[in-house]
Amino acid sequence: MVKKEKEIGKVIHYFDKAMVAVIRLSGSLKVGDEIKFVYHENEFIQPIESMEVEHKKVKSGKSKDEVAIKVNKETHERAAVYKVAWYLNLIVYGAYGVVATLEFVVLS
Repeated sequence: MVKKEKEIGKVIHYFDKAMVAVIRLSGSLKVGDEIKFVYHENEFIQPIESMEVEHKKVKSGKSKDEVAIKVNKETHERAAVYKVAWYLNLIVYGAYGVVATLEFVVLS
């Protein structure tokens, strides 16, 4: 299995007392996805348990949305946010070499 990360946004506000990060998305994101916050040497991974847009709970967000997410650890404004996914690569061999290469997302 291979872990892949794709940048899907940046933290534009961080409320330290509430431990809530507001992320401006550049890709899609949904509840249940695993995300990684990176700011200089500080980074951590956590699943999205809930998400809000304009103080209303939502199940997903799309590019240009600003979503609020409760975080487990301190982060910072301008932190990069990555969607983390695990992939299983399958190579099919035939008599004449590689016939197909397949990639599957491993769901949790």
